[in-house]
Amino acid sequence: MEQLKTCSTCKTAFPTSYFHRCRSTHDGLHHQCKACACARQAAYRTAHPEKIKKRRATYRKTNLYRLRAKDAAYRKTNPEKVQLALANWYKVNRDHVILKATLWGATHPEKRRASIAAWKQRGVNNLSDWYIRDIIRLTTSLRGSDIPQAFIEAKRQILIARRLLKETKRDKP
Repeated sequence: MEQLKTCSTCKTAFPTSYFHRCRSTHDGLHHQCKACACARQAAYRTAHPEKIKKRRATYRKTNLYRLRAKDAAYRKTNPEKVQLALANWYKVNRDHVILKATLWGATHPEKRRASIAAWKQRGVNNLSDWYIRDIIRLTTSLRGSDIPQAFIEAKRQILIARRLLKETKRDKP
């Protein structure tokens, strides 16, 4: 049978598994049960949000490279989860992203034109999947994640055939 210990906050006797470990006490267990300790920590976080924010910012600043490496390792080992999280984020923030892009385009018209031209040139030259997926997305009701790879390949073949046809018409006198 497991030993019992009384929580100093709620004065209830619990099995020792209900307490966090603590090296500084004689029995090696914290004086509060896990539930009371969590409630105390939550109350502190609520009462001192600026301190918590400052402490987290300091930690991120001092451990920037370690955190970046950890994030990169996670993205490398969990690409599906990352892609799903990004897709979900975009669904939630789609209107904001579109508004932000529209405002940027309105305030930077020259950069926007140059960016679009470079993007088209890259996609047009090598007919990449993202370029074809974007053409399909713009001309149909399908969204990027809904477009099957076979459909992309078929569209690629159509685009190649159209290009060849244009080139042969242009070459004829």
